[in-house]
Formats: sequence, C-alpha cells, structure tokens
Amino acid sequence: MRYDSWYAITTIESVRYMKEAFQKANKRRLSMIGLLALVCALSISVYACAPNEQAQSQKENRAYMSQLNTEMDGLKERLTEFDTAVEQGNIITIKTKAGSALKSIEAIEALTPPDSLKNIHKQYVAGCTDLESALTAYVDLYAKVSDQSDESYNREDYPNDIKEIQDLYNKGIQELKDADSAAING
Repeated sequence: MRYDSWYAITTIESVRYMKEAFQKANKRRLSMIGLLALVCALSISVYACAPNEQAQSQKENRAYMSQLNTEMDGLKERLTEFDTAVEQGNIITIKTKAGSALKSIEAIEALTPPDSLKNIHKQYVAGCTDLESALTAYVDLYAKVSDQSDESYNREDYPNDIKEIQDLYNKGIQELKDADSAAING
C-alpha cells in the first residue's frame, strides 16, 4: 500500500506539475498569440494609415500649388499692367500698378506651404523679394527722373541705375522660373 500511496502521490504531483506547466505554456502561448495579433493589428493600421497620410499630403500639396498658381497668375497680370503704365509714362498710374503688383507679391509670400514644399516656397519668396525690390527701385527712379525740379539726381547715372534694377528684376524672374522647375520636377 505504501508503494501505491507513493505512486498515487507521485502521479498526482506529476499531473499537477504537468497541469501547471501546461497552463504556463498556454499563458505564454496566449501571450505570444496576443503579441502577434497586436503586431499584426499595428502593421495593418500603419499600412492602412500610410496611404491616407500620403493622400492627405498630396491633397495639401495640390491645395498649396493651386493657391500659388492663382497668385502667380495675378502677379503676372499685374506686372503686365505695370509695364503698360510704364509705357504710358504716368507716374500716378505707375505707382498704382506697382502697388497692385506688390500686393500680389505679399500674397505669395504669405502662403503657408506644407512641409514637403517649404523649400520650394522659399525659392518663390526669394524671387518675389527681388521683384519687390526691383519694382520699388524702379518707381523711385522714375519719380526722380520725371521730377524736373529735382536736381539732386545725377541723370548721367540713369543707365547704370536702370541696369541694376533690370538685373534685379531678371534675377527675381529667374528665381521664380527655378522654383517652377523645382515644383514640376519635385
């Protein structure tokens, strides 16, 4: 009987030990399955969100470029009006048209680009800044030259002054073209 008792106790202990081991293994297995399920869920959510984030980024890029194109079209129109005013030679009209062009430039500078287009926006702003400086300098120069009573301006400097202004204007236009190329080529 002793042997049977010992065998029964040992068997009971073995069964208990095996049951505990099995439960621990099941807990680990369930933990691993849970962890695997969590990893899968996170992977799916990352892959599911990535297209949404990319779509959102593309939407923001398109919205910014649309605003920019609208403002650039307005600037082009106002610069054409400014050129016409210069041809007519009326200082008041020149100042008015330059002011309109400057407002377009300010609108471009005030746009808020998405992160992916900030460098391109900086290029547009650099071009606009040069155009703004050229327009302001031209209006000031034209006012000095057209004012017959202002003898402080040396008219012999006019060709050099106008060349500097034209060079600054051309630089601004080139910077805008470079920004356009960067935007197109991405």
